[in-house]
Amino acid sequence: MEAGTFRREQVVNKVLYIEGTKDDTNGNLREGFRILLEQKLKGNMPRLVMGNGKEETMSYFENERLNAKYTHRHVIVDSDAAESDKNREGREKKSPALFLMVQEMEAWFLSQPQILDECFGIAVSKKIPAGEVVSINDPSDKLQQWTKDCKMPYHKVHHGVALLKKLKLSELENKFPDVKRLVSVLSN
Repeated sequence: MEAGTFRREQVVNKVLYIEGTKDDTNGNLREGFRILLEQKLKGNMPRLVMGNGKEETMSYFENERLNAKYTHRHVIVDSDAAESDKNREGREKKSPALFLMVQEMEAWFLSQPQILDECFGIAVSKKIPAGEVVSINDPSDKLQQWTKDCKMPYHKVHHGVALLKKLKLSELENKFPDVKRLVSVLSN
């Protein structure tokens, strides 16, 4: 650099709060989400902030003082239940910055079963019931059950990080309306 010049740091005016955990002892969920979202948002990434569970994540999102430096703030949390199209549309109108992982992040993994088969070395895909994965209650519990005989059964953080990095974001957008909307909103 020439004398008298300086490099401007990119100003990040968007933040995305994500339900999960800040504890990175078993893996860094924030890193997994970053790699996933960069498939479409590289160069336009929001600041990613992990919360310890839904309650803490929502309190970060709702904290006006904490968010004063951001022009745009968004949050993504588990829905913990299936959601009808009508309910989703109503929620989107009422809370356009709220996005849901229907029902949990693990539904995303179930929607791309080949990554589960590769990760666990067994045919997890054959255990997934036919139909919409969004209607599977407690997908994280199901993954633990279906992998209980593996050397290392499903662990929400350890495996979650590795699996997030393997997901194809474009496929998630096709199967999960909130993922599609999240990518669209964050792209602007």
